[in-house]
Amino acid sequence: MAPRRVDRSEISICGKYFVFFTNFAVLVVSPLLLGFGIYILVLKEKSVSTLIDFIFDPSVWLVIAGVFGTIIAFFGCIGALREITMCLRVYYWLVNIFVLLELLIIIAIFIFTFTPDIFKNLGIYPEDVLKDAIVKYRDDPDMQDFIDNTQKDLGCCGYTDSADGYKDWNSNPYFNCSSENTSFEKCAVPYSCCIIEDGDPINLLCGAGAQSDELSNSKFAPKINKGGCLWVLRTYLMNNILVVGGVMIGSLIPQLMLVHFSRNLRDQILMQKSKWQS
Repeated sequence: MAPRRVDRSEISICGKYFVFFTNFAVLVVSPLLLGFGIYILVLKEKSVSTLIDFIFDPSVWLVIAGVFGTIIAFFGCIGALREITMCLRVYYWLVNIFVLLELLIIIAIFIFTFTPDIFKNLGIYPEDVLKDAIVKYRDDPDMQDFIDNTQKDLGCCGYTDSADGYKDWNSNPYFNCSSENTSFEKCAVPYSCCIIEDGDPINLLCGAGAQSDELSNSKFAPKINKGGCLWVLRTYLMNNILVVGGVMIGSLIPQLMLVHFSRNLRDQILMQKSKWQS
């Protein structure tokens, strides 16, 4: 009598545990980010009441990353481990939506780099959001640190897509040049606008008088970066678009692999169930 053939499972072990372990790692990290973000918000007694607070507060982004990472990874982890097709289906669509949002962001970056007038025709002005950040520079320490780090890292000053972006600081009540301003920072720019060579000490008043027409045209003018951050960023993107585009598109590959494996795993589970029923 011929030996009975053992039926082979339709479920790929490699695909199953690739989805499981990847999401398990995210499921471990995401609650830590969530807890850390909430801890910062509670510790500093911060309230996120405006769009500018939402965009420029790193703790808010930690909370968002923690929440969405936990939810998505939970469905992927449980769906793969317990072979629950409903969880895998939810996970598949959530990751697809996330990838689609990333693609839209990449497209928006390319449009901003090469055809910025399209945003203006659509009534979208990134400068309006960034202007509020300049005005509230002294009101929020976290926002102040974020702006200073951005200006130092990009080598820019101000927010506009202009080579004279440093003049944007005239909209700040502490830095404007109006006669009503009695601050010692009148007509100045933050120290993060200054050009500081390696090894030079940081002078917090190095941008004093940078907006003054008389001083800016003299040999004693402060050494500052004059281009606005949007202008510097767009210039950098234009000069390095192939590298930046390659990195952005390359970051989508692992996510697309997860989409592929999760969809295949769900189909394999359904195929295995149909074999049991027959």
